[in-house]
Parts: sequence; structure tokens; C-alpha cells
Amino acid sequence: MPTLLLVEDDPLLRNWLAYAFKNLNLDVRLFIASNGAEAWQLLQQNPVDLLWTDYEMPSLNGATLIRRAVGQYPHLPVVLMSGNLSAAQAAVADLGIQVLAKPFTLEDIQQVLTSLLTDFEGTE
Repeated sequence: MPTLLLVEDDPLLRNWLAYAFKNLNLDVRLFIASNGAEAWQLLQQNPVDLLWTDYEMPSLNGATLIRRAVGQYPHLPVVLMSGNLSAAQAAVADLGIQVLAKPFTLEDIQQVLTSLLTDFEGTE
């Protein structure tokens, strides 16, 4: 079962995303962090198969979290979500990270997750 780490500082969006991930009929284990620093601690204790993070957060922004995570886990798939698409894309352009523009729909989430989890299943 793949493990997903969701990182989002907005409690309403974080709860909605957690609900969406659990109810898309995808077999994933979910860890949740409310900021980048908390996510980094979780990653140290629980390596994950997919990192889904916000870009603009207190404590440690998404781009810095991604760079740390990919530095330690080079093949970790990552989705970066942001309301400031151009800044987020520029911050991770050299990493080939998928950037998802806010707002997005449940269908957008399902499409991205299905694609990434299909890739995960192919490597097991």
C-alpha cells in the first residue's frame, strides 16, 4: 500500500484534501502535516511513496521541503500545489516536479493520483 504525505497549512483545504484522498477509492496510507517543518519531521520517521505539498507555508515552504525530501529520497514523486503557479513552477523548475494550480477539482486530484499510483504499482 503506497504512503502519501499531505502537507497543507490551510485547515479547511487540508481537511478537504484528506477527505478526498480517503474517498477516491485509492488504496493509500495517509500522513498529514500542517506545515513544512512538521512534514520534514514526519519524513524522517516515516519514508513515504508520494509527497503532496503546498508551496506557500510557514516554517518551511514547499520548495525547500521538496528539495530536502528529493535530496534524501531522489525518486520520491512529488506534487506541489499553489495559488501562485508561476512562482511555484519557477521554484522547482529544475526538479521536474508536477505543479497543480489552486483551485483544483476532485477530478484533478483523482487524475494526478491515479497517474502517480499507477507508476508506483509498476515499480513494485
